[in-house]
Amino acid sequence: MKTKFLLSAGVMAMVVVMGSGCLFSGGRGTDPSPAAGVSVEIRIHAAALAKSGAAKSGAAPATDSIHIRVTAPDMAAAEFGFAGASATVALSDLTAGENRRFEVRLYGQRKLLYAGEATATLYTDRKNSLVLHCLPEFSGLSASIHIPLDFPKTVAGGRLVVWNESDTLSAAPTVNGELRNFRLDRVPGDRDYAVSLALWGVAGDTLAKASKAGVHVPKGQNVALVMPLVTTFPQLQIAMTVGEPKTTSLTFHFTAGRRAPAAFGEVVFSELYPIPAAEDSGDTGEWLELFNRMSDTLDVSGCQILRDAGTSTGMVTVLPAGTVVAPARGLVVGRSAVAFADVRMLLSPLTLTNTSARLEFNCPAAGSGALRLDTLTYTTSASDAVSARIATGKVTSLKPSHLAARRAAEAWCQVPPRSATGEAGATPGTLFGSCGE
Repeated sequence: MKTKFLLSAGVMAMVVVMGSGCLFSGGRGTDPSPAAGVSVEIRIHAAALAKSGAAKSGAAPATDSIHIRVTAPDMAAAEFGFAGASATVALSDLTAGENRRFEVRLYGQRKLLYAGEATATLYTDRKNSLVLHCLPEFSGLSASIHIPLDFPKTVAGGRLVVWNESDTLSAAPTVNGELRNFRLDRVPGDRDYAVSLALWGVAGDTLAKASKAGVHVPKGQNVALVMPLVTTFPQLQIAMTVGEPKTTSLTFHFTAGRRAPAAFGEVVFSELYPIPAAEDSGDTGEWLELFNRMSDTLDVSGCQILRDAGTSTGMVTVLPAGTVVAPARGLVVGRSAVAFADVRMLLSPLTLTNTSARLEFNCPAAGSGALRLDTLTYTTSASDAVSARIATGKVTSLKPSHLAARRAAEAWCQVPPRSATGEAGATPGTLFGSCGE
Protein backbone atom coordinates (compact mmCIF):
# COMPACT_ATOMS: atom_id res chain seq x y z
CA MET A 1 0.00 0.00 0.00
CA LYS A 2 1.37 3.39 -0.96
CA THR A 3 0.51 6.72 0.56
CA LYS A 4 1.30 10.07 -1.03
CA PHE A 5 0.91 13.48 0.59
CA LEU A 6 0.15 16.50 -1.57
CA LEU A 7 0.11 19.99 -0.01
CA SER A 8 -1.83 22.69 -1.83
CA ALA A 9 -3.71 25.74 -0.52
CA GLY A 10 -3.66 24.43 3.04
CA VAL A 11 -5.07 20.97 2.17
CA MET A 12 -2.99 17.84 2.47
CA ALA A 13 -4.25 14.96 0.34
CA MET A 14 -3.19 11.46 1.28
CA VAL A 15 -3.65 8.80 -1.37
CA VAL A 16 -3.71 5.38 0.24
CA VAL A 17 -3.18 2.41 -2.09
CA MET A 18 -3.98 -0.92 -0.44
CA GLY A 19 -2.42 -3.93 -2.04
CA SER A 20 0.43 -4.01 -4.50
CA GLY A 21 -1.26 -3.43 -7.84
CA CYS A 22 -3.42 -0.89 -9.64
CA LEU A 23 -5.74 1.65 -8.10
CA PHE A 24 -9.41 0.90 -7.60
CA SER A 25 -11.31 4.16 -7.92
CA GLY A 26 -14.60 3.32 -6.28
CA GLY A 27 -16.44 1.25 -8.89
CA ARG A 28 -18.81 -1.43 -7.60
CA GLY A 29 -17.74 -5.05 -7.78
CA THR A 30 -18.82 -8.34 -6.27
CA ASP A 31 -19.57 -8.24 -2.58
CA PRO A 32 -16.58 -9.38 -0.57
CA SER A 33 -16.83 -12.57 1.37
CA PRO A 34 -16.15 -12.02 5.08
CA ALA A 35 -12.56 -13.01 5.76
CA ALA A 36 -10.10 -12.00 8.44
CA GLY A 37 -6.38 -11.57 8.12
CA VAL A 38 -6.39 -9.00 5.32
CA SER A 39 -3.05 -7.18 5.39
CA VAL A 40 -2.46 -3.66 4.07
CA GLU A 41 0.92 -2.11 3.42
CA ILE A 42 1.13 1.69 3.71
CA ARG A 43 4.01 3.70 2.36
CA ILE A 44 4.22 7.32 3.54
CA HIS A 45 5.79 9.57 0.92
CA ALA A 46 7.40 12.37 2.97
CA ALA A 47 8.56 14.63 0.11
CA ALA A 48 5.49 16.86 0.47
CA LEU A 49 5.82 17.06 4.24
CA ALA A 50 7.86 19.90 5.74
CA LYS A 51 11.20 18.65 7.07
CA SER A 52 11.57 21.45 9.63
CA GLY A 53 9.16 22.95 12.12
CA ALA A 54 10.95 26.28 11.67
CA ALA A 55 9.51 26.75 8.18
CA LYS A 56 7.97 29.99 7.01
CA SER A 57 4.50 30.94 8.11
CA GLY A 58 2.00 28.87 6.15
CA ALA A 59 4.35 25.94 5.45
CA ALA A 60 3.52 22.49 6.77
CA PRO A 61 4.97 21.72 10.25
CA ALA A 62 7.15 18.67 10.73
CA THR A 63 5.35 15.36 11.27
CA ASP A 64 7.13 12.75 13.40
CA SER A 65 4.51 10.08 14.14
CA ILE A 66 1.38 8.53 12.64
CA HIS A 67 -1.65 6.95 14.26
CA ILE A 68 -4.16 4.92 12.24
CA ARG A 69 -7.44 3.51 13.55
CA VAL A 70 -9.58 1.15 11.49
CA THR A 71 -13.18 0.45 12.58
CA ALA A 72 -16.27 -1.31 11.18
CA PRO A 73 -19.62 -2.50 12.59
CA ASP A 74 -18.67 -6.18 12.18
CA MET A 75 -15.05 -6.12 13.34
CA ALA A 76 -13.06 -5.08 16.37
CA ALA A 77 -11.28 -1.73 16.15
CA ALA A 78 -7.66 -1.97 15.08
CA GLU A 79 -5.10 0.56 16.28
CA PHE A 80 -1.73 1.20 14.59
CA GLY A 81 1.04 3.59 15.65
CA PHE A 82 4.23 4.42 13.76
CA ALA A 83 7.15 6.71 14.48
CA GLY A 84 8.81 8.89 11.86
CA ALA A 85 7.62 11.20 9.11
CA SER A 86 8.48 8.67 6.40
CA ALA A 87 7.96 4.94 6.85
CA THR A 88 6.52 1.80 5.31
CA VAL A 89 3.95 0.27 7.63
CA ALA A 90 1.77 -2.84 7.54
CA LEU A 91 -1.82 -3.04 8.75
CA SER A 92 -2.59 -6.69 9.40
CA ASP A 93 -5.47 -8.82 10.64
CA LEU A 94 -8.18 -6.61 9.15
CA THR A 95 -11.49 -8.13 8.13
CA ALA A 96 -12.72 -7.83 4.57
CA GLY A 97 -16.12 -6.23 4.15
CA GLU A 98 -17.97 -2.95 3.75
CA ASN A 99 -17.80 0.28 5.77
CA ARG A 100 -14.19 -0.04 6.90
CA ARG A 101 -13.42 3.37 8.33
CA PHE A 102 -9.82 4.58 8.28
CA GLU A 103 -8.97 7.44 10.66
CA VAL A 104 -5.48 8.89 10.21
CA ARG A 105 -3.83 11.29 12.66
CA LEU A 106 -0.43 12.91 12.04
CA TYR A 107 1.53 14.29 14.99
CA GLY A 108 4.55 16.52 15.51
CA GLN A 109 6.17 16.74 18.95
CA ARG A 110 3.09 14.99 20.37
CA LYS A 111 0.78 17.64 18.96
CA LEU A 112 -1.97 16.69 16.55
CA LEU A 113 -1.22 18.43 13.25
CA TYR A 114 -3.35 16.80 10.55
CA ALA A 115 -6.34 14.49 10.52
CA GLY A 116 -8.44 12.72 7.92
CA GLU A 117 -11.08 10.02 7.65
CA ALA A 118 -12.48 7.86 4.87
CA THR A 119 -14.68 4.78 4.49
CA ALA A 120 -13.84 1.96 2.07
CA THR A 121 -14.70 -1.63 1.23
CA LEU A 122 -11.98 -4.24 1.56
CA TYR A 123 -11.97 -7.08 -0.94
CA THR A 124 -10.21 -10.41 -0.74
CA ASP A 125 -10.23 -11.05 -4.48
CA ARG A 126 -8.76 -7.76 -5.69
CA LYS A 127 -6.42 -4.92 -4.82
CA ASN A 128 -7.94 -2.10 -2.78
CA SER A 129 -7.43 1.64 -2.60
CA LEU A 130 -8.90 4.78 -1.10
CA VAL A 131 -8.18 8.53 -1.20
CA LEU A 132 -8.07 10.33 2.13
CA HIS A 133 -7.79 14.11 2.60
CA CYS A 134 -5.91 15.20 5.72
CA LEU A 135 -6.59 18.78 6.78
CA PRO A 136 -4.58 20.74 9.33
CA GLU A 137 -6.35 20.12 12.60
CA PHE A 138 -5.84 23.63 13.90
CA SER A 139 -6.17 27.08 12.37
CA GLY A 140 -4.26 30.31 12.93
CA LEU A 141 -5.68 33.65 14.01
CA SER A 142 -3.75 36.93 14.06
CA ALA A 143 -4.50 40.55 14.83
CA SER A 144 -2.38 43.58 13.96
CA ILE A 145 -2.50 46.92 15.74
CA HIS A 146 -0.74 50.09 14.62
CA ILE A 147 0.36 52.42 17.43
CA PRO A 148 0.49 55.86 15.74
CA LEU A 149 3.46 58.16 16.22
CA ASP A 150 1.27 60.75 17.91
CA PHE A 151 -0.33 58.35 20.40
CA PRO A 152 -0.21 60.33 23.66
CA LYS A 153 0.47 57.37 25.98
CA THR A 154 3.26 54.81 26.29
CA VAL A 155 2.05 51.29 25.48
CA ALA A 156 3.74 48.73 27.73
CA GLY A 157 1.88 45.57 26.73
CA GLY A 158 -1.24 43.99 25.38
CA ARG A 159 -3.17 40.76 24.98
CA LEU A 160 -5.40 39.10 22.42
CA VAL A 161 -8.13 36.82 23.81
CA VAL A 162 -10.22 34.44 21.71
CA TRP A 163 -13.02 32.40 23.25
CA ASN A 164 -16.27 30.48 22.82
CA GLU A 165 -18.28 28.12 25.01
CA SER A 166 -15.56 25.44 25.01
CA ASP A 167 -12.20 27.18 24.51
CA THR A 168 -10.36 30.29 25.71
CA LEU A 169 -7.04 31.18 24.10
CA SER A 170 -4.79 34.22 24.53
CA ALA A 171 -1.58 35.67 23.13
CA ALA A 172 0.84 38.50 23.89
CA PRO A 173 2.28 40.61 21.05
CA THR A 174 4.97 38.85 19.02
CA VAL A 175 6.44 42.13 17.73
CA ASN A 176 6.80 45.26 19.85
CA GLY A 177 7.13 48.77 18.51
CA GLU A 178 4.94 50.85 16.27
CA LEU A 179 3.16 47.78 14.89
CA ARG A 180 1.99 45.14 17.37
CA ASN A 181 1.24 41.66 16.03
CA PHE A 182 -0.69 39.04 17.99
CA ARG A 183 -0.91 35.44 16.79
CA LEU A 184 -2.51 32.16 17.88
CA ASP A 185 -1.43 29.04 15.97
CA ARG A 186 -3.56 26.31 17.56
CA VAL A 187 -7.12 27.54 17.26
CA PRO A 188 -9.66 24.69 16.76
CA GLY A 189 -11.20 25.27 13.33
CA ASP A 190 -14.76 25.28 11.99
CA ARG A 191 -15.98 27.27 15.01
CA ASP A 192 -17.17 30.78 15.83
CA TYR A 193 -15.31 32.90 18.37
CA ALA A 194 -15.49 36.21 20.16
CA VAL A 195 -12.28 38.22 19.97
CA SER A 196 -11.05 40.98 22.25
CA LEU A 197 -7.80 42.92 22.37
CA ALA A 198 -6.48 45.36 24.96
CA LEU A 199 -3.39 47.54 25.33
CA TRP A 200 -2.17 48.84 28.67
CA GLY A 201 0.28 51.44 29.93
CA VAL A 202 3.29 51.28 32.25
CA ALA A 203 1.04 51.52 35.32
CA GLY A 204 -1.13 48.62 34.14
CA ASP A 205 -4.06 50.85 33.19
CA THR A 206 -5.99 49.96 30.03
CA LEU A 207 -5.29 52.48 27.28
CA ALA A 208 -7.28 51.06 24.38
CA LYS A 209 -9.44 48.07 23.58
CA ALA A 210 -11.34 46.43 20.76
CA SER A 211 -13.74 43.51 20.45
CA LYS A 212 -15.51 41.56 17.75
CA ALA A 213 -18.08 38.78 18.00
CA GLY A 214 -19.00 36.06 15.53
CA VAL A 215 -15.54 35.56 14.01
CA HIS A 216 -15.66 32.28 12.07
CA VAL A 217 -12.38 30.39 11.87
CA PRO A 218 -12.38 27.78 9.08
CA LYS A 219 -10.53 24.56 9.73
CA GLY A 220 -6.91 24.56 8.61
CA GLN A 221 -6.82 28.19 7.52
CA ASN A 222 -5.35 31.45 8.78
CA VAL A 223 -7.65 34.34 9.72
CA ALA A 224 -6.19 37.85 9.98
CA LEU A 225 -7.97 40.75 11.67
CA VAL A 226 -7.25 44.46 11.51
CA MET A 227 -9.00 45.76 14.61
CA PRO A 228 -9.75 49.46 15.24
CA LEU A 229 -9.05 50.39 18.86
CA VAL A 230 -11.13 52.65 21.10
CA THR A 231 -9.08 54.60 23.63
CA THR A 232 -10.19 54.61 27.26
CA PHE A 233 -8.88 58.08 28.12
CA PRO A 234 -10.37 61.49 27.13
CA GLN A 235 -10.10 62.32 23.45
CA LEU A 236 -9.59 66.06 23.98
CA GLN A 237 -6.10 67.34 24.63
CA ILE A 238 -5.44 70.97 25.62
CA ALA A 239 -2.12 72.78 25.28
CA MET A 240 -1.84 76.24 26.89
CA THR A 241 0.75 78.85 25.97
CA VAL A 242 1.20 82.00 28.05
CA GLY A 243 2.65 84.92 26.15
CA GLU A 244 3.84 88.37 27.15
CA PRO A 245 2.72 90.61 28.54
CA LYS A 246 -0.73 89.18 29.40
CA THR A 247 -1.95 87.11 26.45
CA THR A 248 -3.01 83.45 26.74
CA SER A 249 -3.82 81.11 23.90
CA LEU A 250 -5.46 77.66 24.07
CA THR A 251 -4.99 75.00 21.40
CA PHE A 252 -7.60 72.25 21.25
CA HIS A 253 -6.55 69.04 19.52
CA PHE A 254 -9.05 66.32 18.74
CA THR A 255 -7.46 62.97 17.93
CA ALA A 256 -8.45 61.14 14.75
CA GLY A 257 -9.10 64.39 12.96
CA ARG A 258 -8.24 65.42 9.40
CA ARG A 259 -5.25 67.59 8.68
CA ALA A 260 -2.31 68.18 6.36
CA PRO A 261 1.01 66.41 7.06
CA ALA A 262 3.20 68.39 9.43
CA ALA A 263 6.53 66.57 9.86
CA PHE A 264 9.01 64.21 8.23
CA GLY A 265 8.04 60.54 8.63
CA GLU A 266 4.29 61.00 9.07
CA VAL A 267 3.75 59.40 5.64
CA VAL A 268 6.36 56.96 4.32
CA PHE A 269 7.02 54.75 1.31
CA SER A 270 6.06 51.20 2.28
CA GLU A 271 5.76 49.13 -0.93
CA LEU A 272 6.74 49.48 -4.56
CA TYR A 273 6.48 47.38 -7.70
CA PRO A 274 8.95 48.92 -10.20
CA ILE A 275 9.49 45.90 -12.50
CA PRO A 276 6.09 44.20 -12.94
CA ALA A 277 5.84 40.80 -14.57
CA ALA A 278 4.15 40.50 -17.98
CA GLU A 279 0.96 39.16 -16.39
CA ASP A 280 0.78 42.37 -14.34
CA SER A 281 0.69 44.60 -17.45
CA GLY A 282 4.46 45.11 -17.65
CA ASP A 283 5.57 48.73 -17.23
CA THR A 284 2.00 50.03 -16.99
CA GLY A 285 1.50 47.84 -13.92
CA GLU A 286 3.96 49.87 -11.81
CA TRP A 287 2.69 51.09 -8.46
CA LEU A 288 3.86 52.23 -5.05
CA GLU A 289 2.31 52.65 -1.63
CA LEU A 290 2.39 55.50 0.92
CA PHE A 291 1.64 54.54 4.54
CA ASN A 292 0.08 56.91 7.12
CA ARG A 293 1.79 56.46 10.52
CA MET A 294 -0.41 58.96 12.36
CA SER A 295 -3.76 58.75 14.17
CA ASP A 296 -5.24 61.51 11.98
CA THR A 297 -6.48 61.19 8.42
CA LEU A 298 -3.89 63.07 6.39
CA ASP A 299 -4.87 65.27 3.46
CA VAL A 300 -2.13 64.89 0.86
CA SER A 301 -3.76 67.02 -1.85
CA GLY A 302 -1.10 68.70 -4.00
CA CYS A 303 1.71 66.58 -2.57
CA GLN A 304 4.34 65.34 -5.02
CA ILE A 305 6.13 62.05 -5.66
CA LEU A 306 9.50 62.83 -7.26
CA ARG A 307 11.92 60.42 -8.88
CA ASP A 308 15.57 61.52 -9.06
CA ALA A 309 14.74 65.10 -8.12
CA GLY A 310 11.99 65.37 -10.72
CA THR A 311 14.12 66.85 -13.48
CA SER A 312 12.19 65.52 -16.48
CA THR A 313 8.87 64.15 -17.72
CA GLY A 314 7.71 61.09 -15.85
CA MET A 315 9.61 62.04 -12.73
CA VAL A 316 6.96 64.18 -11.02
CA THR A 317 3.53 63.01 -9.90
CA VAL A 318 1.15 65.47 -8.23
CA LEU A 319 -1.69 64.06 -6.13
CA PRO A 320 -5.03 65.67 -7.01
CA ALA A 321 -7.28 67.64 -4.68
CA GLY A 322 -9.23 65.56 -2.19
CA THR A 323 -6.58 62.85 -1.81
CA VAL A 324 -6.45 61.54 1.77
CA VAL A 325 -4.76 58.65 3.57
CA ALA A 326 -6.61 57.05 6.50
CA PRO A 327 -4.74 56.24 9.73
CA ALA A 328 -2.68 53.05 9.55
CA ARG A 329 -3.59 52.60 5.90
CA GLY A 330 -1.73 52.88 2.64
CA LEU A 331 -2.46 54.93 -0.47
CA VAL A 332 -1.63 52.93 -3.60
CA VAL A 333 -0.52 55.09 -6.52
CA GLY A 334 -0.17 53.48 -9.93
CA ARG A 335 -0.28 53.94 -13.68
CA SER A 336 -3.20 51.62 -14.41
CA ALA A 337 -5.96 49.70 -12.68
CA VAL A 338 -4.20 46.56 -11.50
CA ALA A 339 -6.87 44.44 -9.83
CA PHE A 340 -4.80 42.68 -7.19
CA ALA A 341 -3.05 45.90 -6.12
CA ASP A 342 -6.33 47.79 -5.61
CA VAL A 343 -4.83 50.95 -7.13
CA ARG A 344 -6.74 53.95 -5.79
CA MET A 345 -5.03 56.68 -7.79
CA LEU A 346 -4.42 56.40 -11.53
CA LEU A 347 -1.52 58.65 -12.50
CA SER A 348 -0.11 58.10 -15.97
CA PRO A 349 3.03 60.28 -15.44
CA LEU A 350 4.34 57.93 -12.74
CA THR A 351 7.32 55.89 -13.98
CA LEU A 352 9.75 53.79 -11.93
CA THR A 353 13.11 52.86 -13.45
CA ASN A 354 14.18 49.21 -13.51
CA THR A 355 17.71 49.64 -12.12
CA SER A 356 17.98 52.25 -9.35
CA ALA A 357 16.38 55.54 -8.34
CA ARG A 358 15.72 57.90 -5.45
CA LEU A 359 12.13 58.69 -4.52
CA GLU A 360 10.92 61.68 -2.52
CA PHE A 361 7.50 62.52 -1.14
CA ASN A 362 6.97 66.25 -0.55
CA CYS A 363 3.93 68.27 0.45
CA PRO A 364 3.19 72.01 0.23
CA ALA A 365 4.34 73.97 3.26
CA ALA A 366 3.66 77.45 4.57
CA GLY A 367 5.13 80.09 2.28
CA SER A 368 6.75 78.93 -0.94
CA GLY A 369 8.66 75.94 0.42
CA ALA A 370 7.92 72.23 0.53
CA LEU A 371 7.77 69.80 3.44
CA ARG A 372 9.67 66.58 2.82
CA LEU A 373 7.88 63.59 4.32
CA ASP A 374 10.05 60.67 3.19
CA THR A 375 12.79 59.48 0.84
CA LEU A 376 13.59 56.03 -0.50
CA THR A 377 16.49 54.75 -2.59
CA TYR A 378 16.09 51.46 -4.42
CA THR A 379 18.42 49.35 -6.54
CA THR A 380 18.87 45.94 -8.16
CA SER A 381 22.30 45.58 -6.52
CA ALA A 382 22.43 42.99 -3.76
CA SER A 383 25.56 44.59 -2.27
CA ASP A 384 23.99 47.97 -1.51
CA ALA A 385 23.38 48.09 2.25
CA VAL A 386 21.44 51.37 2.36
CA SER A 387 18.92 50.88 -0.43
CA ALA A 388 15.83 48.77 -0.84
CA ARG A 389 16.47 45.96 -3.29
CA ILE A 390 14.14 45.43 -6.27
CA ALA A 391 13.73 42.41 -8.57
CA THR A 392 11.70 41.51 -11.64
CA GLY A 393 8.22 40.32 -10.79
CA LYS A 394 8.69 41.05 -7.08
CA VAL A 395 7.13 43.66 -4.82
CA THR A 396 9.62 45.40 -2.52
CA SER A 397 7.88 45.64 0.85
CA LEU A 398 8.79 47.38 4.11
CA LYS A 399 8.96 45.05 7.10
CA PRO A 400 6.38 46.16 9.71
CA SER A 401 9.00 45.83 12.46
CA HIS A 402 11.27 48.32 10.64
CA LEU A 403 8.94 51.30 10.27
CA ALA A 404 11.26 53.50 12.29
CA ALA A 405 14.47 52.06 10.77
CA ARG A 406 13.62 51.85 7.09
CA ARG A 407 16.89 53.28 5.71
CA ALA A 408 18.81 49.97 5.71
CA ALA A 409 18.41 47.35 3.01
CA GLU A 410 17.52 44.77 5.67
CA ALA A 411 14.34 46.74 6.45
CA TRP A 412 12.89 45.59 3.12
CA CYS A 413 12.01 42.25 1.58
CA GLN A 414 10.93 41.01 -1.84
CA VAL A 415 7.59 39.20 -2.01
CA PRO A 416 5.46 37.96 -4.91
CA PRO A 417 2.57 40.18 -6.04
CA ARG A 418 0.12 37.60 -4.72
CA SER A 419 0.43 35.44 -1.65
CA ALA A 420 1.25 31.76 -2.15
CA THR A 421 1.26 28.72 0.10
CA GLY A 422 4.05 29.08 2.62
CA GLU A 423 5.09 32.50 1.35
CA ALA A 424 4.00 36.04 2.17
CA GLY A 425 2.65 38.20 -0.62
CA ALA A 426 2.18 41.90 -1.29
CA THR A 427 -0.28 43.78 0.93
CA PRO A 428 -1.22 46.90 -1.05
CA GLY A 429 -3.30 49.30 1.03
CA THR A 430 -2.02 48.04 4.36
CA LEU A 431 1.29 47.16 6.03
CA PHE A 432 -0.04 44.20 8.02
CA GLY A 433 1.32 40.81 7.08
CA SER A 434 3.98 41.92 4.62
CA CYS A 435 7.30 40.03 4.65
CA GLY A 436 5.58 37.31 6.65
CA GLU A 437 5.75 39.31 9.90
